[in-house]
Formats: sequence, C-alpha cells, structure tokens
Amino acid sequence: MGLHERETKRNEILERERGKERNMQQRLSAAAAATVPAVSPAATAGQRRRCEGTAMGSITLDLRPGFGIGPFTIGMSISEAFSQVEHQPNIYDVVHVKYYDEEPLKLDIVISFPDHGFHLRFDPWSQRLRLIEVSDVKRLQMRYATSLIGGPSTLATFVAVYALFGPTFPGIYDKERGVYTLFYPGLSFAFPIPSQYTNCCNEVEVSAELPLEFPDGTTPVTCRVSVYDSSLDSKVGVGSLMDKATVPPLPAGSLYMEEVHAKLGEGLRFTIGGQHIPFGASPQARCVD
Repeated sequence: MGLHERETKRNEILERERGKERNMQQRLSAAAAATVPAVSPAATAGQRRRCEGTAMGSITLDLRPGFGIGPFTIGMSISEAFSQVEHQPNIYDVVHVKYYDEEPLKLDIVISFPDHGFHLRFDPWSQRLRLIEVSDVKRLQMRYATSLIGGPSTLATFVAVYALFGPTFPGIYDKERGVYTLFYPGLSFAFPIPSQYTNCCNEVEVSAELPLEFPDGTTPVTCRVSVYDSSLDSKVGVGSLMDKATVPPLPAGSLYMEEVHAKLGEGLRFTIGGQHIPFGASPQARCVD
C-alpha cells in the first residue's frame, strides 16, 4: 500500500472513531439527564466543593508533555509536592508514600494516588520529581489543550492518541511484556497487544509501526501514560525504559542542594548564596545575620 493510500486509510479510521466518540458522549449526556434527580441548591451547597472538577469519581488534570500533570511539575521537590496535596485535601484525600526503608537511597520515593490512578516518582538522592506515571488511565481524565483523554468516558485508544497528538515515529514493541510504546517529546503511551495480534508488530526489529486498527476492527487502549523531562530526548516507558527518566537540571542560581565547602580551621561557605559560617558561631548569631 502506497503512502497516499495509507494516509487516506488512517484519516478514514480517525473520522470513524470520532463519530463513535460523539455518539457515546451524546448517549452519556442523555442518560445522565434522565437519571439524575432534581436537588435543591441548598442541599448541594455543602457538597459542591467536594464534587468540583470531578466526574464519576475521576478528576481532570492538565497534561503538559515534558513538564507535568496538574499541579505536579517534573523537577519539583518532594516537599513542594506534599504542599500541593495539603492545599487540595478534597481531591488528594487518599495518598500512599512508598520507599525502601532498608536502603532509602537505592529506589525511588513514590507518592501514589490510588483513587486517581497515578503516582509520582522522586529521585531518592535529590528528592526531586523525575517521572509521573498514570497506571490506571480510566481513573484519571487528562486535558491537553482543549481536548480530553482518559477517564471513565473517554477511552485513551491508539486512534484517540494519534488524533490528539499527531503522527510520530514508530514506537518500540516489547515482545516479552507484549506492550507497544508510542513516544512523543516528554510523553509516552503504552499499549498492551493481545497475543493473537502480536504479528501486527514487527518482531524482527526493535522498532515497529502499529496499525491504527487490529484485523477485527478494534484499536488498542493505553494501559500507562508516562510524563518526563524531554530535555535529554530520552525514550521513557515501561520496564527498563522507566529508568531513563532523569530530573532536569536546576535553574541557574537555585539554592536547592547548594554545594557547601568546609575549610579546616575556618568554617562553612555556601557557594551560591555566599554565606559564611565560621566554626564556633552560635545559632543566635546566625539567625541575626
């Protein structure tokens, strides 16, 4: 099939899928209007803040490829992340923190939001955010520009991803895991491939191009979304590809993890802030300074 024919076929599939999504949204709206009982404003006043920005138990967060999701930004410190959680307790009311207590500097520190299907991975040394993973895409609705993807009502299918983010280079097929990963700058989508359709991916080469549809007319649905720093142009995904996500460089003049020099017989000198603490100085004297 020539390039023109392939592109025409893709456009036909995309248009057909858009029509299906429009029909689904219309049916959902009609069903909601028919089943939701009328409630007085006074009765809902106390619940409005709890339900704001949610739909069927999900929340909607802005997706920023290469930068972050919602209030969480790649490179932020773990204390900044906890501050965001504390400021929105009605949204982030269930939070799990995981770390390897035997060797805390060996593995990532993970802040997980199980109700919303995503978690944050922090580098154990710098305690800065290096990777955001959406592991349950049906629980988290993401907004990119003016379009929505994911959540309980908008499936993140291969067709939907392709239509929203546009064409990209062929992804990588992990034969061992049966997962095909599609990459964009600072963003990747992982799609599980049913065993009967693994021949759709080129098993000889590492990279392969996945068709928009399987032979039975279905399209794969993403099982994981990864957001990471795009400055190094790394391909980050599932398995060993996850380790390629790194924290971005600190901005010039940042005092975070500032290098401190200790000089025998003199004291400590901060390389960026320029402060000098001589040996023997009292805490009161330093507070006054």
